[in-house]
Amino acid sequence: MAKSSLIIAQFFVSLGGLLLHLRIHPMIKDGAFSGTYAVPTVLGIFDVVVITLLLCWPKTVTLGFLLNGFFCIVGVITMAAFSFAHPPADNTFVAWTLNTTLADVLLLVGDFFIVRGVWLAAR
Repeated sequence: MAKSSLIIAQFFVSLGGLLLHLRIHPMIKDGAFSGTYAVPTVLGIFDVVVITLLLCWPKTVTLGFLLNGFFCIVGVITMAAFSFAHPPADNTFVAWTLNTTLADVLLLVGDFFIVRGVWLAAR
């Protein structure tokens, strides 16, 4: 039961992250396609659908864990780099906490540990 609950949690955390990304960075805005946001959107859809399915079977759970870990590493690096490249105007702790991608990074780290729990439960 715990494994299935973790898989459901991973699905909803990934779906929430994808919807958050689509709201902030839509692939199509004002009728124009943005290739910059296409890759994270496609990876987000892959995370929601494929990785969730990979976690459902013991033979593929390790592959799901590895792919999820790779996506998390790439996401954390790119979002942190974006925050450092575009720092908040007000250089305070509150501004760095609330006006950067820190919340998104923390959501991604949570997703990683949920999937790690699935992988450990499947072993």
